[in-house]
Amino acid sequence: MIIRYYHNRTTKNHTTGITGIFLNQINQNKMKITTVSYHKVFNLGNYSNEKIGIDISLADGENPLDAFAEAKKQVEKSHQFFQDLPKYEQAKKIISNSLDFTGRDVSTAYEIITAFEANYPDFLDKFFPASRQLTESPDFDNEPF
Repeated sequence: MIIRYYHNRTTKNHTTGITGIFLNQINQNKMKITTVSYHKVFNLGNYSNEKIGIDISLADGENPLDAFAEAKKQVEKSHQFFQDLPKYEQAKKIISNSLDFTGRDVSTAYEIITAFEANYPDFLDKFFPASRQLTESPDFDNEPF
């Protein structure tokens, strides 16, 4: 049996719901933890929200706190990925039409693309084919500006 701790907080602009582990009960009863869950509701503004969650099955001897920390990290990173995605897609449009933009816009777009692809390599592999990613470093010497 898994004992879960539920915490919901609502403020004017933000609602969070977190599922965790109630450690005091687990330590007293010597229960074996097999699954760790973490779910969070993100406010997207305009009365809309997004719920992202993850359930992790633990191997024998694996520390549940480590798994819980990893679950939280993955949920937060997933949310941030989708927040940064529109900037990435706009930067890709700038690069594809670089003659229509200033040199500063083009160099900023390369920086955005490079940072995005460095921060989210796992997400890019899942959501985008390799052909849509920037695979070589930008060559600013050949830009027409």
